[in-house]
Amino acid sequence: MEASIDLARPARPATARVAVWLLLGVVFVLFVLCLLAYAMRMRLGDWRALPLPWQLNVSTAMLILSSASLQWASVAARRGGRCARGALFAAFVFAAAFLAAQGWAWQALVAQGRLASANPSNGFFFLLTGLHALHVLGGIVALLLAGRRGERLGLCALYWHGLLAVWLLLYATMAWLTPAIVDFICGVA
Repeated sequence: MEASIDLARPARPATARVAVWLLLGVVFVLFVLCLLAYAMRMRLGDWRALPLPWQLNVSTAMLILSSASLQWASVAARRGGRCARGALFAAFVFAAAFLAAQGWAWQALVAQGRLASANPSNGFFFLLTGLHALHVLGGIVALLLAGRRGERLGLCALYWHGLLAVWLLLYATMAWLTPAIVDFICGVA
């Protein structure tokens, strides 16, 4: 007898949660590998650190607010609360504001002549922030598909919190990692 999968029936909550955790694991590994390449590349002589645009502080705040709003929407939807719709709308607005602030930061760098091709540090900045922005866009699509269903919003919130953690790691690395720190970690005198 052949087993069949009913695509119309939603996955069991535990299975779906494991799938989101696996997805987050893959996303995290992708970004960690990118950050390892970033650290290895910065040790070469042509690396000039990119001063991070202040707009990243705005985008970070927007992502934190989006994550908090989505958590609120998820909890409210599970409890049948009316504020789920407003919190979900706020999560969308803050997510869009995050992407807008990212675009603003990119625009500011381009206006200063700090193009991706000008320096390896610049190229990594655009690569890392662009890759993260694509994951945020994917999260927005998932939110649109989830609607106001508590279980699905909970899964979206989990993914969103993972994106926030990845963003904080990216931002901290780009802001504070230096070739001297990499040399110290790698044991190079």
